[in-house]
Amino acid sequence: MKSIALDLGCSEFRSIRQDGQRLIARRVPAVYCSVPDNPSNRKLLEQARITFSFAQGALVIIGNAAEELARLIHCPVLPVMMEGHFPWDDPVGRQVCSVLIESIVPIAKDATCTATLPHSMMRKPAEQLNVIEKLLSLRGYQTTFLKPASALALAELQESEFSGIGIVLGSESISISITRYGTPVLETVFGQGFRTIEQRFAKSRHRYLWDQRGNRYLDLHSVRKWLQETDISLESPDSGDELWLVKQFHQLLSDAWASVLPDLIRVSQTSQLQRRLPVVYSGGPTHMNGFPEFLSHVMRKSHMPFRIQELRSSIFGPYSVARGLLVHSTLNSLSRRSAPPKAA
Repeated sequence: MKSIALDLGCSEFRSIRQDGQRLIARRVPAVYCSVPDNPSNRKLLEQARITFSFAQGALVIIGNAAEELARLIHCPVLPVMMEGHFPWDDPVGRQVCSVLIESIVPIAKDATCTATLPHSMMRKPAEQLNVIEKLLSLRGYQTTFLKPASALALAELQESEFSGIGIVLGSESISISITRYGTPVLETVFGQGFRTIEQRFAKSRHRYLWDQRGNRYLDLHSVRKWLQETDISLESPDSGDELWLVKQFHQLLSDAWASVLPDLIRVSQTSQLQRRLPVVYSGGPTHMNGFPEFLSHVMRKSHMPFRIQELRSSIFGPYSVARGLLVHSTLNSLSRRSAPPKAA
């Protein structure tokens, strides 16, 4: 049975599937923008060869094309998953999500899909989760779900027999998992991510954009571009903006560890985990200079109940979580094949 991994992050959707001996990876920004449906906008998009669709009297541009349009006319680029919420009540948002998923998940027959979901979506009733399941079932997949940090551990902790701590710093949440031989003994999610800092920075620096209808938006795209292009050091920030960023990031990580500390203490007392654990981390802000030392300092101050064997970045970059999802699917498939047949 064919399988695919689908990582539905709040900033980017990613997929990995196996095709013979090859792994095929796809990624697309989980963003869109819209402009009024008028002749001048149509002409601009057609001349720039930017693909668009129609929704409620607007021209909707999705994913990479939305970021390209933003560079042309400085229009707001909007995240599909605002605050980790799937846009249930927004027809445009639902259409965008569907198109993004369809762009990286090919039609199959009797296939399996192992997926992650944004934090807020994980708290929704089962009938709302069924929206994603139904969308994928229409493309020929039976879907199971896994937390991002548990998938990261499966992708990265093979040398420690899949035992250790996985941390995924996402746009809208921070996912933390402790696994023992690939089985999660603790999975928890802190409900704020790095987008919170980006929003605070944009507000404090009065970075706004106005669309063609006169609506005002935070210019998160320019903030994110600054973060990507600036060589920021978490240990020795060079400017007032960088110092502000470091303080905010330190508070975010400290709050995340404080929220999970009671569960960490409980697990350390009841599980049979080795006392020295490897830690692997992934996510956008982890590329900043000095991040390992930064994270280690926060963990020590939070009175971490485990001693750390090593602390390192993910090897497989943005596809680490998706790769772990594919590993999970493969292990489940092997387990089903080796299970003894049921008695008649």
